Amino acid sequence: MSGFSSDGFAFLNELKASNNKEWFNAHKARYKEHLEAPFAALLEALKLAKTEKTRSKRIREVVKSTSSGNRIPQM
Repeated sequence: MSGFSSDGFAFLNELKASNNKEWFNAHKARYKEHLEAPFAALLEALKLAKTEKTRSKRIREVVKSTSSGNRIPQM
């Protein structure tokens, strides 16, 4: 699954109307499929994007440093 679906938003609307433990436990599989899994995927994508951004920034710093005649910094 890619992203949040309309089923996830439908789940949230139903939860709003039936906000109790029994209802939630009966619909927990829907929660996991339509909300928990897409949210975990979003967090993983953000983590990868941050890692890639940090890596790119570090490479630019090294290139800038070495082009100005400085030694290559320790990583």
